[in-house]
Amino acid sequence: MAIGRHTNICPNCFHSPYKGGICPRCKYTAAESDASILPYGIVLSDRYILGRLLGVGGFGVTYLTLDIADNSVRAVKEYFPTTMAARDAQWRMGFSGKGDRRVFDHGFRSFRREADFLKLFKGEPLVVQVSDSFDANGTTYLVMEYLDGVNLKALLRSLGGKVPMSYAFDILVSMAAALEKIHAKGIVHRDISPENIFVTKGGDKKIIDFGAAKSMKESGDTAILLKPGFAPPEQYTSKGRQGAWTDIYALAASFYFAVSGVKLPDAREREAGVRIAPLESIAPGVGIELSLVIDKALSLDIGERYRSADEFRKALPIRHAAPGATGAAGAAGAAGLPSGGMRGYVGRLSGVPYIMIERGRGEGEKWPIPHNIDIRIGRQPGMNNVVIFDRSISREHSVIRYDSDSGNFVLRDVSTNGTFSDRGARYRKGEAIMLAPGSRFFLAKDNIMMRVGLG
Repeated sequence: MAIGRHTNICPNCFHSPYKGGICPRCKYTAAESDASILPYGIVLSDRYILGRLLGVGGFGVTYLTLDIADNSVRAVKEYFPTTMAARDAQWRMGFSGKGDRRVFDHGFRSFRREADFLKLFKGEPLVVQVSDSFDANGTTYLVMEYLDGVNLKALLRSLGGKVPMSYAFDILVSMAAALEKIHAKGIVHRDISPENIFVTKGGDKKIIDFGAAKSMKESGDTAILLKPGFAPPEQYTSKGRQGAWTDIYALAASFYFAVSGVKLPDAREREAGVRIAPLESIAPGVGIELSLVIDKALSLDIGERYRSADEFRKALPIRHAAPGATGAAGAAGAAGLPSGGMRGYVGRLSGVPYIMIERGRGEGEKWPIPHNIDIRIGRQPGMNNVVIFDRSISREHSVIRYDSDSGNFVLRDVSTNGTFSDRGARYRKGEAIMLAPGSRFFLAKDNIMMRVGLG
C-alpha cells in the first residue's frame, strides 16, 4: 500500500506552501535524509504528517509531527533498530538479515509494551505523555507530546560538563518524585540516565523513554539492557533482582555525573575493587549530608540501598533546593541557570555555543548558551538570562537560541529601541533571524555589539 506524502509543507513549522530551501516563516532549511529515515511529509495513520528528524536511538527514530485532527504539534517515535532494520522502496520496514532476529522481534514487542506502560501515566506531568499508538509499514509507532528543550546529557554538554548544584538538586528531587509515581504502578524504568531526563524550555522536568521498562510482577529471565556508569550490578545478569532500588541507583549516578562531571565506573569494575570519590570531595556545594545519601543510593549491595523512591526522596536534605527553581524562571530555569547570571558558569568554553559583548558596556563578557533553549537579553534583572546595564537597552531586548539541528543561532527582537544587523539594518520586531556562528548584531543601534559563536 502506497504511503501518502505532502512535499509542500515545511518540516519544521509545517507552513504551507513550502517549495524547499529556506522556509519563509521559520527560516528552517530541510536537509537530505538517508534511506533509513522516513522523508518529511509522509502521512501515517491518515492523521500524522511527519516533519523533521528529532533523534535517532539504538531502537527508535523520532520525528516532529503535525496531528491534522487538531492541528497540534507532536512527536512520533518509530520502532527502527538501526543496525538490524531496512526499508523497501515503499518505506516498509523489515529485518535486514544482520544481527539477531530474536533481538529484533523482542525489541518490537518491547516497543509495543512501552506504549502500554506510558498510557498508565496520562496526566502525570513528570512523565512524557503518549496520546496514540498504532502499527503501520511493517513496524509500530508511538505518538507523544512534543517536548521543546533538551535532555540532561545535552544540557551538560552545553554547559561544559556540569550543571549548577542547586539546579541539579532540583532535578534530583523532581525525578525521585516521578519514580514514586512510576513504581506505584508496579513498573521499573531500568534506564534512568541523563539521556532520559528531559528539561523543557519552560523548566519542566520529565522522565522519557520507557523502552527498557518492565513490570515488577514479571518473573523469569529479564533481558539485559543497561547504560554502563548508570546501571547497578543487578542489571548485568538476567537473574538479578531488579526493583525500585535499581532506578534509585541510576538516578543517584545521574546526579553524581551532573554535579561533578565525573561518570561512575562500570558497576562490574566497582565490584572488582575500583573505588569512587565521595561526591562532596569533587563537587562544589555538595555537603557531607547529601554526599552520604548519594553514597547509600549507590551501594553495590541492593540491601544497603533505599528500598523506595519515597524513602530516598525523604532522605534528601532539602536545604539544597534552589529557591524558585521550578517557578516562572522560564528559560533560566530550563537552562539550570539563575535568572540574570550565567556568568559564573562560563568556565572554559570548548565547542559550546556562546554569546559575548564585543563592543560597548561589559565588553569581553561571554556566556554559554544551552542547545535549543531561549535565552533572554535585557537590562532588567530577574527577567533575563544575560543582563546588560545600559539605559539604551530595553527591559527585555532580544531572545536568542542555538538551534542544534541547523547549527545556527536564531535571534528575535522584542525591544523598543531595536536590534540591528552588523550593517545597520533594523530587524523586524518578533521575526526570527538565522545567524551563523561568528555573526554580529547590535542592540539599540550601535551601542552594544554582540557576537555569537562556538568556542
